[in-house]
Amino acid sequence: MGAYENGVNKANNAHKQGQTPDYNKMTPQERDAAKAQMDKLQGKK
Repeated sequence: MGAYENGVNKANNAHKQGQTPDYNKMTPQERDAAKAQMDKLQGKK
């Protein structure tokens, strides 16, 4: 899997647990993907 999928997966897993992903432990690409995914999960456009 690529960085994008990793970031999305980390966001999904954190969201399921009611948490925020640990962006500090991610690569820049993962962080961008995770932030975008969290926005989607939280209903932001």
